Amino acid sequence: VKDFITRAGGQVTGEFQFSGTTDAPVGKGMLYLDSITFALKEFDALYRINRQQVAINYPDLTFDRFLLVDTAGNQLAVNGTFKFIDLTEYGLNLQAQTKNFIALNAPRTPDSYIYGKAIVDADVKINGTSDAPIIEGNAFLHGKSSIHYVLSQNSDYTKKGKDGIRFVDLDTLPTLQDEILQRAMD
Repeated sequence: VKDFITRAGGQVTGEFQFSGTTDAPVGKGMLYLDSITFALKEFDALYRINRQQVAINYPDLTFDRFLLVDTAGNQLAVNGTFKFIDLTEYGLNLQAQTKNFIALNAPRTPDSYIYGKAIVDADVKINGTSDAPIIEGNAFLHGKSSIHYVLSQNSDYTKKGKDGIRFVDLDTLPTLQDEILQRAMD
């Protein structure tokens, strides 16, 4: 996990009972997380998990109002299930809600591809699988956010001319009226 998570600490305990065979395992139990701190390496926002639990009923992990807290005390609540399909793919049936959550707080560094600060409100459902997630809902990026994404000249998008997500300030786009006037003049 050191490639993805930094500043990790805290206590993880659990109670598990496993039975069955390797072809048909059966597992039940609880995973307890307390005083957990961590930051996602690329986003650098520090998060806390205090006195939370995850129910295990293999192949499902169940989150019941699982709370992740940012450095300002804002909560991200997660409900739903995470299902093990195989070792590389997982089924998703989750809902996440938050308000004023600090999702990004990364300084600019020479190797950064994303940096700045992102404060979000969100109410989203995440379904599908880890290989093909389906994310539906509403999300709002607060005006006090400032996100910078560096698109490398060596990336597949610039080499092959692929389209990616592009954020555009709507005030800089021509209006429909401007388009009509321009065509009439032509």
